[in-house]
Amino acid sequence: SEKGAAKALEYIQQGLQLDRYSQPGQEVIYRKCLVGEARGEIIYRPGQRELIQSIITDPQQWLSLRMGLGKTSYALPTIAEILSATGRSVVLTVPEKLLKSNRKDLDRTTRTLFDQAGVEFSLPLKKNLSLSYLSEKVLQVQKVFKDKGYVITSVEELATLQNTCILLEEEKRKFCQLPATAPFSDEQRREFCFMELRLHYYRKLYRLLSGAATELNLPGIFFGD
Repeated sequence: SEKGAAKALEYIQQGLQLDRYSQPGQEVIYRKCLVGEARGEIIYRPGQRELIQSIITDPQQWLSLRMGLGKTSYALPTIAEILSATGRSVVLTVPEKLLKSNRKDLDRTTRTLFDQAGVEFSLPLKKNLSLSYLSEKVLQVQKVFKDKGYVITSVEELATLQNTCILLEEEKRKFCQLPATAPFSDEQRREFCFMELRLHYYRKLYRLLSGAATELNLPGIFFGD
């Protein structure tokens, strides 16, 4: 069709602009952009390139963008990869419904956002998760940041982590206020140790995903969609 031919011609013209990624000192950014174009089978429009450059320059800014600019499908994966490659711990927050969706129900470009992530973080709705499961989650997130990848999660998951920490701290406080009329039984000691270890892992996960894990020496960056 005439409309399709015009769009194809536009892509060709943009692709032939070989100087669009030629500014000295920006090699990492441009390399990731070229990979993003090849992966998405697109050519970033000038507005998309400006969006990527703007966020890389100032990741802490708030932006309000209209729908249809390709920010989730095309720009976000490339932005996350660039910031991770330049030494930041990157966490993308997506709607909880999207996080829990079946992959086959997502469109191809949205699947790419998840496919490029180091890990999709969520926890089962279970009261007492095992310590081995929680420790494995901690190691998983640490490895992603060490390998310069990014994490996808949701605001709800982060809120659940924080709320669980608060509840466990309250349980610990109540436990410590029990009358000291008799020494703790073996069962009480085991219960207290289990509670402390759970609190340790939940705190660790929240600190990792909220950018508060200073021992990583990585500034945390969050993107909400």
